[in-house]
Amino acid sequence: MSFALVLISTLNNLTQLSLNGWRLSNEDAFDLGKTIREKLVSNVLELSLKNVPSQTNRLVVKVAEESGKVTVSRGSSGCLYRFKKTGRAPSFLNKMMLISFSWKE
Repeated sequence: MSFALVLISTLNNLTQLSLNGWRLSNEDAFDLGKTIREKLVSNVLELSLKNVPSQTNRLVVKVAEESGKVTVSRGSSGCLYRFKKTGRAPSFLNKMMLISFSWKE
């Protein structure tokens, strides 16, 4: 398990995390998104992914948003992502939007 996953899984009040310049594999990106989705304790996490390939960023976001438990917004810099817990299950329309969004990229 990577250091970033350990941080998110164990620190209850984590609200900011910088992984600037990290070399994340696709597996690490998937695991990071899943950990944010399933184990995020705080209501909001700001994640900085500067100098990380955009493909990796998209994978983290896609996996985190899959269940509808978390919504993601991008900061103005393009490398800062804000993950916010929704506390609800996704609607059918939201699931379809996620699927169509991932096909466009």
